[in-house]
Amino acid sequence: IKEGKWTHYLKGNSQSNAFLEDQFGELWVSVFGRGLIRFNKNKEIIKTYQHNEADPYSLAHNQVIRIIEDNQGIIWITTWGGGISVYDRENDRFIRYNSDLTDPYSLNSDDTWALFQDRTGVMWIGTYGAGVNKYDRKTERFSFMRAKSSNPDGLSHNVVKSVFEDSRGDLWVGTLGGGLNRIDSKNN
Repeated sequence: IKEGKWTHYLKGNSQSNAFLEDQFGELWVSVFGRGLIRFNKNKEIIKTYQHNEADPYSLAHNQVIRIIEDNQGIIWITTWGGGISVYDRENDRFIRYNSDLTDPYSLNSDDTWALFQDRTGVMWIGTYGAGVNKYDRKTERFSFMRAKSSNPDGLSHNVVKSVFEDSRGDLWVGTLGGGLNRIDSKNN
């Protein structure tokens, strides 16, 4: 590595743990506890997005964990404590998906970590302590799988940090404390 000129952003005690360059060349950067920053192609800050209790279309929470762009160009964001934010580019705002104990088809936890879209367009969301959620866009419903001691062949742990689909279509789920799980696509 050669010594070169580094440009510094977010000086001080900032933690950036998620990055995304979207289809327009804009860079989305999480600043843990301080929301999201969006940079343009020239790496100039376009806008900072933060949670605002008074605004239902603001970022769901300032602790952003993951950022992905799906196959339709929609940006999805997992947060620690706020569920999921989905960016509405046309209106420059967010749609939130949260846990609702009165709705069995809602996200089952607001502590969301992993985020993955499979080849069929289904979104998979890993949570901290509540297993893995599956979001079906056609029905606009969430369903979930949790680890249960009564089902040794099921998910091994409820803290899900990563989700991935292999070339055969099998889904792999990485947990914190329960190892690696694989769901056979032919049987599920």
